[in-house]
Amino acid sequence: MQPQPTARLRCKPLPVPASEAEPEQVRPAAAAGTSCAALADVRLPDPVWTAELRIPRGPAPMASCALRRPGKDENGEPRDAVVQLYGYYGDFSQRMVLRAARTDGVAGDRERTGPWLTRSGGWALARCDGQTAAFQVQGSPRGGAEGDEKTEDGRDLRDKRKLRDLLASFAKKESAARGCEDLRLPSVR
Repeated sequence: MQPQPTARLRCKPLPVPASEAEPEQVRPAAAAGTSCAALADVRLPDPVWTAELRIPRGPAPMASCALRRPGKDENGEPRDAVVQLYGYYGDFSQRMVLRAARTDGVAGDRERTGPWLTRSGGWALARCDGQTAAFQVQGSPRGGAEGDEKTEDGRDLRDKRKLRDLLASFAKKESAARGCEDLRLPSVR
């Protein structure tokens, strides 16, 4: 039997606090004052949307939030999120960005790439404690029933400009909270 990696490294595994393992489900307005505040600013036609927040208290490798309409899909599963925001911190974030750039067909070299935005999502980049921090927005093509992804004024939540606005708000707030520098946001073309 192989020894466990933690035993070989002579360290103890850290438990994931139960309060941060599952997302906090709140009304979008409750996201105000958090890194996910952009979700509170979205004017939704129906007040029953929920925001899922995973914002750690203190250092952590990831933060996220999502906006979804409550209810179940045809398989009885929770509906897919219409919009998701992620913040990744640590040495693995650079590899994630490079892999995503290749998948999205974004120009870059083997070591670096810049921020970008596509019709389905985008990335912003910063430096935190000397390492790459990556911020991602994803717009789901299957966020709910037909028309569920519209704002009160009829804008699609997955519109490139709206995705960029959500990403910019999240990345700026996360960067400020973590003391990140050199935030680079994608442009809308």
